Amino acid sequence: MRASALQDKRKKPRQAIQRIVQAVTVSDTRLAVDCTLLDISQSGARLYSTDAATLPREFILVLRDDIRKWCRVVRRAKNDIGVKFIEAPSA
Repeated sequence: MRASALQDKRKKPRQAIQRIVQAVTVSDTRLAVDCTLLDISQSGARLYSTDAATLPREFILVLRDDIRKWCRVVRRAKNDIGVKFIEAPSA
């Protein structure tokens, strides 16, 4: 599928960006994986990481110290990950 066809199906426009961020798992081991944020929208993001396979289906994406997003993986292709921002689970 061509990139232009994929962009036409997106509900929210994406902004291209390249910034190092962290994906933090919510488990006993509390694994943090460095990722490159490739693009972002109000509803999700695309990440690149050589450790993509270690990320669980849901994790916290730390964009900055004061901005954290709960994510669910919606697409995984080798080192490229597509995530959807979701509501944080209730405690």
